[in-house]
Parts: sequence; structure tokens; C-alpha cells
Amino acid sequence: MRRFVLGALVFLSACGNRKSDPPVEPEPPSQEETIYCAEVVLTKQGHVCAGSPLPAEAFAHRIETRVLRAAAGKVTRVERRTGRGALVEDDDGIATWDVEYQGDVVARLTAKRQSGAVSYVIHIDEGGQHMLYRDRFGRPKRVWDTDVVEQRISFDARGFPETSKYFDIEGKPTQDEWGAYARRYVRRDDGARLESTILDAALNPMVGFEGSATIRDDRDERGQLLGQGHFDAEGRPTVSSYGAHRFEGTLDSWGNYRGSDFFGLAGEKVADARESFAWRNTVDDGGCITEHVRLGADGKPAAGRDGWAKNARVCDETGRAIEWQYFDSEGRPRSPDKPGGYTRVRLELDDRGRHVGKRYWDAQGNPDRPISFEARKLDDDDRVLEMWMQGPDGHLAAEKNSRVARERHVYDGFGQDTETSYFDVDDRPTDHRFGYAKVTRRHDETGKVVEEHFTDAAGAPVVVYQTRLLGIRFGEKSGRSRDEALHDAREAVERIRGGMEFERAVLDYGDRALHRARGKRPKAAASYFVKPIAEALATMKVGDVSDVLEGPTNMFIVKREE
Repeated sequence: MRRFVLGALVFLSACGNRKSDPPVEPEPPSQEETIYCAEVVLTKQGHVCAGSPLPAEAFAHRIETRVLRAAAGKVTRVERRTGRGALVEDDDGIATWDVEYQGDVVARLTAKRQSGAVSYVIHIDEGGQHMLYRDRFGRPKRVWDTDVVEQRISFDARGFPETSKYFDIEGKPTQDEWGAYARRYVRRDDGARLESTILDAALNPMVGFEGSATIRDDRDERGQLLGQGHFDAEGRPTVSSYGAHRFEGTLDSWGNYRGSDFFGLAGEKVADARESFAWRNTVDDGGCITEHVRLGADGKPAAGRDGWAKNARVCDETGRAIEWQYFDSEGRPRSPDKPGGYTRVRLELDDRGRHVGKRYWDAQGNPDRPISFEARKLDDDDRVLEMWMQGPDGHLAAEKNSRVARERHVYDGFGQDTETSYFDVDDRPTDHRFGYAKVTRRHDETGKVVEEHFTDAAGAPVVVYQTRLLGIRFGEKSGRSRDEALHDAREAVERIRGGMEFERAVLDYGDRALHRARGKRPKAAASYFVKPIAEALATMKVGDVSDVLEGPTNMFIVKREE
């Protein structure tokens, strides 16, 4: 899961799938039990708190809590809830796990979204050691935006997961979202994780995408994270790709994170990748974060890389955050997006608690321009069928330097996105910034896109080449110099271009494979990893490229067929 996030670090990756007989449902319970946990770990016999359980009275005051529903001594459901009782999703979009057993051993887990829609199913056999990920139709399911469809788990003498190895559809070793072929864990006797090490396919320590091999945790008796340090493959202290060697967190009496400070190798205070030396939260009595403030080296509010120092939040009656307003270090409204952009945003939820709209206001409190409202139409399985944007007048609108006002998706019977089309303010086909108005896709049995066809607004075919760029900081962590990383970027473009002329190359800031951006939204991801090296890329004669992200990202190179 996420490494440097001070909220929920839930370990549910030791889960899996099964090819054998379907599991047997437990008998209807005569008495149910509710257990509250800060963190959870999955053993062969089911989920347990990774640390001592929380007192029941703490639940109503916490930002988030793992709630275990047990019957007849077995946990049958794991929930992630706010202090006011609402289900909330983790960074992978999972809010609940339904647990089924074969005898006394966990045999199947069903991962569901907050709305109740099934995300995937994990079948477990061989006493918990073999785990297969499947979609709700029983087909292999790629997870975490990777090729992982299978895990092999080994357990220590206490029954806790000790190593996890990842495999693709062909049974070959593959990497998870952080670059690990496998992981090794060290845990306390109560299951709380103390150490996690990224391993290569030969089970040797290796540096992952976040710039370290081993992460060591400090935790309290409830398993809550108090601090975390990064180390290289030889076990030496190192600075992660997030700018610090270590963070130390501050918790209130209910276990809510009230702040974090960042430190370098010598114990000095340093700024993280967002250029913040620390942050602080204000949390109300119901577990809602009402204010988040970034601090500078002097302990005073200070703007980060994206220009804002504080955001004030509003939660609804269920405890979900639905509104954010941003300010600079002087308390003036400031856009988190770009200078002069929106400063306040509010979500609109449907009766299932799903995000179906977003409204924007400027610094003066007026509906933002050119876009003041974004809307989404979802199907029963939470898939986006249509998205559109409106201006203050309620009519369709497009962003500056773009003609796209509406986007439509078509799915096949397995829920796979087979067609995406873009339309202008008059609802006519129009070209996306990547140079096409429509893309059709073919997927393999795991849901991976294996073929794409692009056409422009006139219906003419468009060739879109795609390559991966490896950014500066990760290149340096892998033992390469800045110049070598730049050379690799140029070479990648030249190789895929093949000497031909093309219209433009565009970096995709919205790529979720960008280390998942610590769970942040795609637009925020860019602020973590952008490095201004436009002058170096200018020699490639690539238009529209102003930055290269510091993590792996996609570059689209567009050429229309003659």
C-alpha cells in the first residue's frame, strides 16, 4: 500500500485466489462481534488487528477505523469506516472485504467498493499460500495497475505473512506497483509491521520506485504508525524519492494523525517533495479533518510546490470530506491547480455516496471560469459512462487550449472500456490533446489492453506511439547520473520516432502507474514529480513538452497517416 502516508497503512496484500472447490459459507451466526482496529493483517485463519484492538468508544472520534465483523469466532467482513459510520475507500478503491472460509482457513475474499460494487475476488488455497486474483466473472484480474494476477505467500511460525512473491498470467515473476518482485516482512508478536523490504526475483533486496529497499516502522501498542525510515539495499539510511529519510508523526488520544515532521540523514529537518518541512491537521470530535496546514522550516504556514499552504475542509453528516478551500501562507485564497484558478471545490454525491459531480469557485467566491462544474454519469458497477464540463452559464465548456467538453465510454460484457470518444461544446467529435477523437481497444483475458486504434475528428486514422520515460530522481537512485537519465529520455524518443517527422509529443500526467502518486489524484501527482528540464528536451524538437516527470510516465508521440 502507501508508504509515506500517515493515515491508513492497511496490509491486505496477503490475499489471494483459488481454483479448487467453492468455499463453504459459515453457518448463520447466533451472535455477532465487532472489533475495532487501527491496522489489520490477514493470517491463514482470518483477519486480526495488527496491534492491540481499539476501545469501542474511540471509533466515533477517529478519522478512519478498520472494523472487523465476526461471527462464531471468525471474521466475515472487514470494513473501512469514518467516525460517523460511512464506508470509505482506500487508495485502491476498496471499502470492504467479505471473507469466506473452507473449514477454519480463509478461502475467498471479495473486495467491494463503497457502493457495494465488486472490484475483484481473491481465491486462496494451499493453506493460504497460493492466491489468485479474479474478476467477478472468474477471469484472471490484474491488480494495482500492474501485471500481478497471483501471489505466493510464506508464513512465519506465528502464522503472519513473511514473504509475498508476485506473478503474472504466465506464472512468471513480475513487479508490483512499487517495483517489487517480492517483499519480506518483519512483524511484532501482535502482527504490527516493523519492516518491509523490496526484493528482486532472486529474493535479494533491491531499490524500488520510491528510492529505497527497506522501510522500518515505529508503531505504538495499537499498531499505529509513529515514524518511518528508508534504507537502501545494503541496509544503509537513504533519502526516499519523497525527499526525506524519515518522518515522525504526532497522534491525538484517539489515534488521529495531527501532524508529521520530515528529517534527513543527519536528523536535520528537511522539506519533502512538496517542499513542506511539516504539516498539521485540525480534527473535530467526529473524526473530520477540518484543516490541513503545511509548515516551513520556521514552523509557520508555508506554501508548497503547488502554491498553497492551507486547506479548510467540510465533511458531510457521514464523515466524508466533500469540500476543500485553499489558501496561501498569508491566508489569502490560492488555487491548488494554477495561478488564477479555482480556490474552492465541492463534491456532489449520489444516494449511494458516489462522486457524480464537482463544483469550482474562484477567489472571489464566483463560479470558476471556464469550468465551474464537472459531472459524471455512472453505471451500477461504478464505471464512468460519460463525463462533461459546464461553464457558469450551465452550458458545455472546455478548458483553455482544449476543445474537449464531453467524454463518453463504451464497455463490453466484462466491464472493460472498449471505446472512448471526445466531443466539443456543440457535441461534435473533437480531438483530444493527444491528437485523437476516438480510441477503440481490445483486451486480453486479464483485462490488459493489447490493441488500440485511433481516429481523429474526421474519422481518419491516427498513429499514436507510446513510450515510457524514466525520470531523473529514480534514475539517480538506480545508480545513473542526471546526464544518463536525460540521454535515455532522448534515446527513447528518437528510437520510437525512427527519424520521421511527427506533430507533437505529450507527457501524460494522469498516468496512475506514476508510483500511484502516494495515493494522490493524478493532477496532484505532477506536483510531486515534475522537473523543469525543457531546455534539455528541446534538442529533440518535440512540441508541447515542458517537463519530464521524475517517476516513470508515458509519452505519447502523435503522427497522422498520410
